[in-house]
Amino acid sequence: MMVMGRLSFAQSAIAIDPELRYQTVEGWGGSLSWWANRVGGWATTAQVDTICNWITSPTGLNMNIFRYAIGGGDDPAHNHMRFDASIPGFKTSSGGSYDWTRDANQRRFLLALKAKRADCIFQATSYSPPYWMTNSGCTAGGVRGAENIKTTHYTAYADYVTEVVKNYNTLYGVQFRTLEPLNEPEVAWPANGQQEGTYVNWDHQISLINACKSQITSKG
Repeated sequence: MMVMGRLSFAQSAIAIDPELRYQTVEGWGGSLSWWANRVGGWATTAQVDTICNWITSPTGLNMNIFRYAIGGGDDPAHNHMRFDASIPGFKTSSGGSYDWTRDANQRRFLLALKAKRADCIFQATSYSPPYWMTNSGCTAGGVRGAENIKTTHYTAYADYVTEVVKNYNTLYGVQFRTLEPLNEPEVAWPANGQQEGTYVNWDHQISLINACKSQITSKG
């Protein structure tokens, strides 16, 4: 009802039961990606251990959730990425073999963090497919921010990221809880930028996620 030009609303008491829970917070954490790629290139073993203690210790940041970036790997002829954001892919050409020695810097921290806590939750993500799967030939983005994953390569891209996840489990005992084949896909990432990124419209996001689901199922 209206009272002297103001709205008046009926009031009711709401009881809150603090013992009633609808979800469980399993922890918190952050992305490895660029900082791990950068620091992993110069830190000594002792420094890596110290940093990981700061991150995981209950008296430090107490983190236990970590996101690992699967590098697409840009065209070797390109030279425009920030050096910390230039994360190597695991294949250097469409016909090449996988090289699991690549991305050693980021992996140093991934494995060191894994050794610190038994309750670590690992997530995998990818910012862009390898350069030969892109329309622009560049993993930084599309021409004028256009979509950059070739629609004919969705299955190949899904095969790539799931192969990385599968082999990290086989080779290093890292079980990724989730796999995200897209990172900020609504952004019009431009070619020749300083980091990997790719715009994908909503319909194509669905197609790409389904392609990953099929690969995960087929690979067990």
